[in-house]
Amino acid sequence: MENKEIKDLIKVFDDSSLSEIKIKDESFSIHLSKQINSAPIATISAPAPVATPMVASSAPTLPAQSDTPVASNGLQVKSPMVGIYYSSANPNAKPFASAGDIIKKGKPLAIIEAMKIMNEIDAEYDMKILKVLVENGGAVEFDMALFEVEKA
Repeated sequence: MENKEIKDLIKVFDDSSLSEIKIKDESFSIHLSKQINSAPIATISAPAPVATPMVASSAPTLPAQSDTPVASNGLQVKSPMVGIYYSSANPNAKPFASAGDIIKKGKPLAIIEAMKIMNEIDAEYDMKILKVLVENGGAVEFDMALFEVEKA
């Protein structure tokens, strides 16, 4: 990543409502975090040799699931980004979350692939999945509802 791209990323991040973002690929990683109303703190690591390709379980975690009340007295977990929705770490694995499942805070709900980076979406609180609203492998938009849930 070039210096101008890093500066542009920091500017966009600083102007956003996100409090933290991590981006990592085979030869570059950056971690930006900030407190509301303060300047971003950036950590950039130098390229390092990678023995194995990145897998979803080591993917960065992004904050920013929002809860919006829906008609059934449930809440919606929404996508924090545009990308491709995956219900599990690989095609043969059991989905992270299915209708009726109880998911504990911090456990993965799904993976969204954006720009060849796998972003794990974690539960922000203990929840029961009422309905999965997205098809595995389908495209998702920013702020699109992924799950209908209720607090457990």
